[in-house]
Amino acid sequence: MPARFSSFTKTLATAALMGLPLMAGDFDPLMAVYRTTHPGPRTLAVVCHYSHSREAVAELARSMAGGTLQVVDVHNPSQIGQAAAFLTLIKPEALVLLPKDLVVRDGSFEATLLVRRLALHDVPTMATSALALKQGAWFAIGDATHGDLLVNPAIKGDVRVVLPGDVSTQAGLGGATIDVLTVP
Repeated sequence: MPARFSSFTKTLATAALMGLPLMAGDFDPLMAVYRTTHPGPRTLAVVCHYSHSREAVAELARSMAGGTLQVVDVHNPSQIGQAAAFLTLIKPEALVLLPKDLVVRDGSFEATLLVRRLALHDVPTMATSALALKQGAWFAIGDATHGDLLVNPAIKGDVRVVLPGDVSTQAGLGGATIDVLTVP
């Protein structure tokens, strides 16, 4: 069972009462957690069927509030190995799983392969649903977790992973630059 951060839940409840909508953006809570431990410009990656997930990618970029979002466009499961190879070369700070992508989504076999391969190269994964924790994501927060910050119990005590005890949720300011690479 994933660990729950009750102070984070209290922060979200306070933010909701103050009029800050939890639904401001699907990825706002995720990026709020990430920004507390990785301030400043960042390079994150997404592997997805870009034409299907364009809106989710744009929402994630808005939530990032700067930096670069590397998007690897895949159209079928046979391209996952190439996508993983590309990401190990550019070494993003983290991979973000999109919950409803056609190819690489929370719970899909392709996502599990990708997450595990990137973990071998010290590229962590974050997501918006608890299902991704079983695939190796180091934390999840979003509508599917009811605003709770869920942490993968397998990474507890791992010194390379730093998670905050208390964070505040705020909407992303500006947005990230989106770079798209289509895997042949």
